[in-house]
Amino acid sequence: MKPSPKLPPAGLAAPIASGLEPCLLPQDIEQWRADLQARLDRIQQHPEQGLGVIEEHVRQCTLELQRKAVERAMQAKADAVDAICPCCQRALIEKKYRVPKTIDSYCGNLRLHRTHGWCKGCRQWVFPADAALGLGPDSTASPLVQEMSALLVTKMPAEQAEAISQRITGRKLSRSTLAREAKRQGDRAIQLRQKQTTQPGFLPAKVQAAKTAIGLDQPCKPFTLVIQIDAWNIRERDEWGQTQAMQKRGQELSRWHWVYTGTCFRLEQRIQKGKRRALITERSYVATRAGIEPMIKQLHFEAMARGLAQAERVLVIADGAVWIWNAVQDRFAEATQRLDLFHANTYLWAVANQIHEADSAAARQTNPHRQGGQSHRSVGRAQASAQLSGCQGCYRGHRVLPEQPTAHEVCGGKAAR
Repeated sequence: MKPSPKLPPAGLAAPIASGLEPCLLPQDIEQWRADLQARLDRIQQHPEQGLGVIEEHVRQCTLELQRKAVERAMQAKADAVDAICPCCQRALIEKKYRVPKTIDSYCGNLRLHRTHGWCKGCRQWVFPADAALGLGPDSTASPLVQEMSALLVTKMPAEQAEAISQRITGRKLSRSTLAREAKRQGDRAIQLRQKQTTQPGFLPAKVQAAKTAIGLDQPCKPFTLVIQIDAWNIRERDEWGQTQAMQKRGQELSRWHWVYTGTCFRLEQRIQKGKRRALITERSYVATRAGIEPMIKQLHFEAMARGLAQAERVLVIADGAVWIWNAVQDRFAEATQRLDLFHANTYLWAVANQIHEADSAAARQTNPHRQGGQSHRSVGRAQASAQLSGCQGCYRGHRVLPEQPTAHEVCGGKAAR
C-alpha cells in the first residue's frame, strides 16, 4: 500500500471549507484558511504539542466560521417567515421591521433582525420569526445552548459546570447563564408534565387497531405493580441576582428544599444475575419540589401507564411517614401498604432502646427480628406494625418529614413505663 502523498500546507484546510461555501462569502473562507494555517504552522514548530492541541486549535478557529454560517442561515430563515401570528394565523398590524436581537449560540453571539407586530386575535405583540426558529420570548440563548446548559446542570452544580463548559462545548458559559437556562428548561418541563397529567386519557383508533393486529389487545397475565414513595432534601439556589434585595426586605432565603419522589414498576420486570440482587429492567420515576399532591398526581399517571388498572395486586412500599400513607389512601386506596425492612428494624430498635438500656440484652430481646446483627428478611410491614401496635409513640428525633410521626407518637405508653 503506497503511503499518502504529503499535502501542501494550504491543502489542509481546503477540503474542510468546501462544504461551507454556499453559506459563506469567499473572503470568509480565505480569512479562516489563513488563520487555520497559521495555527497549524505554529503547532508544527512545537514537537511537544500533539493531537489534543491540534483538535482544540481547529475547533476554536472554526467557531468564527461556524458563527457566520449560522448567523446568515438564521437570518435567511427569519426573512422568509410571513408576518402572521404563529398562534391564530392572523395577519399582524402595526408592524415594525428589522427589530434586532442578540442570540447566544454555541459558536458565539448572533445578530438577528426580524419583524414585530400586534395580533388582534391574541391581543399581544409577537415575533413570528422567533417562533419559527424555536426561540423563547424571554430567552437570549439558542436552543442548543439551552440544551447544553440543562444537561450540564443536571449532572453537576452550575458553579462546577462553568469551569468545564469551555472544554466540553467550546464556549465558556457563565454560571448564571447555565442556571438560568436550566431553570427555564425545567419550568417548561413542569408545564408539559402538568398538561400531560391533566388531559383526559384516550387511545386513538389507529393505535388501537395496530395493537389488535399484533395481539396486544389481549388480556395480560396477572402481575403485581410495586410503588415506592419517599422524600429527600436538595440544595438548590433560587432567585438568582435577588439575594441582597430579599435580605433588605427581611425575606428569609431558603437553599434547602424537599423533593418528593416516587417510582413504580411491575414485579415481573426483574432479572436475576448470579447471586447479586435482582435488577429492574423497566420503571418510571417522578420527582418534584411542588409538593405532595403534584407528586402523587404524577405518580398516579405513571402508574396508569404501567398498567395500574389491570394489576392483580398493587404494593406500596415506604418508610412509614404518615404523609405517604395519607397520599396513598387518596390515590391508591386498594393498594397493600408495606413498611420497608430497613425502617421497620430502625423503628423497632428505637422503641427497644427507649424502653430498655440502649443496645442491651433486654433491648435485643424486645426486637427478635434482629438478633446478633442479622436481619430476617421475612419482616414486613404487617409484622412490624403488629409489634408496634401496642406503642403509641416513641421516636422523638427520628422525623423524616414534619408530617411523619415522632417516636413518642408511636410508642408512648411503654416508654413511660
